[in-house]
Amino acid sequence: MDSELDIIDSLNALNYQGKCLKNDELTKAVDIGIRSESFREVVVWLAKELHTLRKTDETVSSDVEDPNEFSMELSAMLKELSCPYKKFVTGPLSDRFATNGDRLQLLDYLVTELMATKMSLRLKPAEQTYIIPKSETNTARALENLTKDLCLGKPPENIAPKAFFDKLNFKVEERIKSIKAGILNEPLMRTTKSLTDAQWKQLEAIHEDLDREYNLRRQVLLTRLEVTIQSFQWSDKMRARENEIIERFQSKLKDLEAYKYGGDSTNIVALLAARADLAIIEKTSSANVRKNTASKIQKHVIGSVPDRGGRAHEHAPPPPEMPSWQQQRAPGPAGGGGRGGRGGGGSGGGGGHWQQFASQPQRQSHQQQQEQQQQYNQHQHFEQQRNQHWVQGSGRVQGSGWTQGQTQDYNNQGSQGVDYNNYQGGSNYRGGSYRGRSNYNRGGGQRR
Repeated sequence: MDSELDIIDSLNALNYQGKCLKNDELTKAVDIGIRSESFREVVVWLAKELHTLRKTDETVSSDVEDPNEFSMELSAMLKELSCPYKKFVTGPLSDRFATNGDRLQLLDYLVTELMATKMSLRLKPAEQTYIIPKSETNTARALENLTKDLCLGKPPENIAPKAFFDKLNFKVEERIKSIKAGILNEPLMRTTKSLTDAQWKQLEAIHEDLDREYNLRRQVLLTRLEVTIQSFQWSDKMRARENEIIERFQSKLKDLEAYKYGGDSTNIVALLAARADLAIIEKTSSANVRKNTASKIQKHVIGSVPDRGGRAHEHAPPPPEMPSWQQQRAPGPAGGGGRGGRGGGGSGGGGGHWQQFASQPQRQSHQQQQEQQQQYNQHQHFEQQRNQHWVQGSGRVQGSGWTQGQTQDYNNQGSQGVDYNNYQGGSNYRGGSYRGRSNYNRGGGQRR
């Protein structure tokens, strides 16, 4: 009875405004225990006050009605406060606050701890702020989040690992069965068999390489952003607003610091929890993406521009490199000496030159093709003059016009050493000599 009155006095000193300020109400709450709403209410009030002043990570929820879950949260907070009573933080949950003496001792500890905390902060508010450091691994953090999502609360200290994971599997399967079909799709990482230890190590090594690569990419993007913002300040108009630009950019940059590193969203746990729909990549032009990337400057549409052409099918093909008449030429005879009747002898020496020229491979440069085209044009000009003289004459080699004109043309052509082979009527000209139709050989001889 005396202890209960002391607790009531301490609660009044702490400015508590609940039901347990009356002796009968407090005694009834202590007798019932954790199942009593009044007892849970006073414990939650004391725990929240300590959580606010001591800045603890753990706290006790007011909406928890399950006795085991309430005991688990309360034990977690007492452990963080370094409670000297081991029976409150160890052992089975059902035995930690089982008796009236245990519950009165719990209330006395919470009241005295809260009063001591307030007095310490009153004397030295800046130096005596009590902060208990807490460090945990990624696995412990993932398990803690899983237990909170499944509404299991913090597991007891003496629970076996097998029993803990069996409880998790049972809760997860129960939650999956309660979900409608089609909401939860297939996992992104599909494995028909469980991975071995070597495969898990290999997967961890791949994760570290990818994490390092994409962290570097994020830093490059942030650096490019900073350089772009700095380039805006080079303008004369923007130099006066340099401080304003820096202030606005720094406020936006703080929001981007959270995305500088992958963290928990890219670890192995996130990979195992990812579903198949995560692999669906939307187009950058889709409405869901454009609602976050649209800007005022992108609304300016470029007008029509003149056609610059450049389409290959609209141009004529280039001329062939080899003239069409070059492929139709046939090689000349090996030699023509010893024939031709009167004046025909001595004119066969030119055939050897043509034979040698025709036996060579037809690999001619552009300059050689131009020379051959020029020779062909000269031959055509010569044939036209010859036909003109023949029509004007009597058919015989008579008169000074034919003889003198032909002599001059032959000598000119002979001095150049041009070879004509079978361009028209089978005529053959070699070294300035003419052999061909019988009409031309009448009365004509070899030019000396």
